[in-house]
Amino acid sequence: MTVCTLDSSAVDWVVEHPETMALLEGLGVDCTCPGKSLAFECRRQGLDPEFVLSRLHRSIEAESERREGTSG
Repeated sequence: MTVCTLDSSAVDWVVEHPETMALLEGLGVDCTCPGKSLAFECRRQGLDPEFVLSRLHRSIEAESERREGTSG
């Protein structure tokens, strides 16, 4: 698994962390263009990239906790 950052594309985020797709789409971030960074797409939508990054990390953590809770 690679580390996704604001320099990664939204496509990279969805490939690495499929649970982020609904959040990104809900924010209006284009998840189909691999050539644009997440930071670029956030700014294009008028979103604070750091805020979106924080929400993505929380989404990933919540999914990880959910999986751990169902595997035990």
